[in-house]
Amino acid sequence: MARIVIFYSPFGSGHLNASKSLAAAFRSRDMAHVVIVEDIFEHVGSTLRGAVSSIYERLSERAPFLYEVYYESTDGDELSFATSSNLLTDALYTPFLHGLLKFIERTDPDVIVCTQQFPLSAVSFLKQQGRLHKPLYVVITDFMVHASWIAPGVDGYFVAHPQTGYVLQRRGVPAKHIYATGIPVKLEIMKPKAREDAHRPRPAA
Repeated sequence: MARIVIFYSPFGSGHLNASKSLAAAFRSRDMAHVVIVEDIFEHVGSTLRGAVSSIYERLSERAPFLYEVYYESTDGDELSFATSSNLLTDALYTPFLHGLLKFIERTDPDVIVCTQQFPLSAVSFLKQQGRLHKPLYVVITDFMVHASWIAPGVDGYFVAHPQTGYVLQRRGVPAKHIYATGIPVKLEIMKPKAREDAHRPRPAA
């Protein structure tokens, strides 16, 4: 039996869907697994949650061009650039990470999995500080990997496609830490369907 914590962030439904799909897959392999899916912003303090949420909403929804410019400007090819940039950002969050560390200590997971950059950087920073020693894995839910997906202390990157893994290698991530597994999807996709069922329209939500 393993205790697994999966961290996501609420910015974009894809990260939550990937987290839920992973949790279902873990449980299907062994029902004894304890899998906890958590919004990391529930554990970093309301001040930081409100600030980041406000900034994300204003940039991504009201000023998408500005958000794109910022996103592209923080994407570097060198591993040293990515890690130093991420650590600098994480240092600003340090005062807010006490609650996150307490949650991890309380749940005592065997493994931590992150499906978005913010939880990745927060957990990675705790490891760099020596305050956390849990294995850390990352499920990259983008086909084109941004530098913000790269962080120190990661034991394995699970990527959407071999090309995604190639980009990570080009940026200095060792090949032995990269696994091309695809993006997590619902288990029901694996179940064979009759032709008429496959063509039947889904009911309105």
